[in-house]
Amino acid sequence: MWRRVARVRVTARKKPFTGALAGHGNLIDQYIWADLQANSITSAGLTTDYEFIRRVTLDLTGRIPTPARVSRFAADRDPNKRANLINELLAKPEWVDKWTMYFGDLYKNTGRIPKWRFIRRPQRVL
Repeated sequence: MWRRVARVRVTARKKPFTGALAGHGNLIDQYIWADLQANSITSAGLTTDYEFIRRVTLDLTGRIPTPARVSRFAADRDPNKRANLINELLAKPEWVDKWTMYFGDLYKNTGRIPKWRFIRRPQRVL
């Protein structure tokens, strides 16, 4: 079955760089900020706490956070709450499950491996 995919043309905006957070974060962030500045690309603004918790939870665990967890996160006044949330999610078994399945699919670990006698999805007996 073929699916039509819309083509989107992406062009860099030539606005002045407003890297208020430039130089902050980890080593990779410093390279990203430098590249944005070199190409005069304005970065997107920070997300709200509600957007952040949903995005990072989906990205790291593949699950949607509960409404109670979102409310607790939004009400938290700790300035490091986003980093703390990321560390919390990385320590969960759901993170391991999501990325194990991702890499299993990536490396085509989807069927029988005769050498190891491993069957990922055994046949159902009717």
